[in-house]
Amino acid sequence: RLLDRLTGLNIDPTTKVPLFELMVSHFLGVDHVGHTYGPNNPHMERKLQQMDSMLSSTLDRIDNAPEKSCIVAFVLGDHGMTEDGNHGGGTSEEVNAGLF
Repeated sequence: RLLDRLTGLNIDPTTKVPLFELMVSHFLGVDHVGHTYGPNNPHMERKLQQMDSMLSSTLDRIDNAPEKSCIVAFVLGDHGMTEDGNHGGGTSEEVNAGLF
């Protein structure tokens, strides 16, 4: 897993506490699949399952971090999408995005 490898490089081996103060991850796969196939295609379902798995793994690592770790996770989408895979307009499908 790429995220494991990237964050694993920044863990203090003695305390097991992350050495980074900020990590930003932007995954383009969902956007690409949406533009290519639209939001209600089986390809999107598979991509969202992949992202769910990655997010679940990341949040599990945060939950299991040592007590002295101070970690906050913000998960959000940058835009919505129309039924045909477009965005950039002002419809509610385009301007509403997920925030967790």
